[in-house]
Amino acid sequence: MGLGRCHGGMSAARIPQCYEYLQQCFRHERFQQGNCPIENDAGVSCQGDGVQGIRLADGFSDSSGRVEVFINGEWGTVCDDNWSLENAIVVCRQLGYHNATSAPVRAFFGEGSGSIWMDDLQCTGNETSLLECQRPPLGTHNCGHSEDAGVVCEGKQIYCSF
Repeated sequence: MGLGRCHGGMSAARIPQCYEYLQQCFRHERFQQGNCPIENDAGVSCQGDGVQGIRLADGFSDSSGRVEVFINGEWGTVCDDNWSLENAIVVCRQLGYHNATSAPVRAFFGEGSGSIWMDDLQCTGNETSLLECQRPPLGTHNCGHSEDAGVVCEGKQIYCSF
């Protein structure tokens, strides 16, 4: 059986889909018989959809920090205009945490550098990615790094290997 991984930085909401697909593979009679040829190895690739990565920087722990997204080969920040707990919940879940406890603003975790990729995010808290939230086009903003958004997440980060 091949190896697939879903880990931090991947959409946690996709893990159940990956898991269900692999469960179907495990139930296949060829797998049960143990005679599955190598060309039938199963694997899972959890891909982002536009945002190639998301991370927290300069926090007090792995579960807190300034929100940074990786777009077009460059890490950049998210502006705190309209920043809310609902936005933070989406970030935390996207990183594999269960929830968010706060959404610090005004560069609470220090000023980032590079591009400011997102501004005026309006998430409901049910999205699986920041890209699903209402917002202006990527890179459109009216703020500086003194307005970088942050999050404090709670619950264990979800890692699974198959």
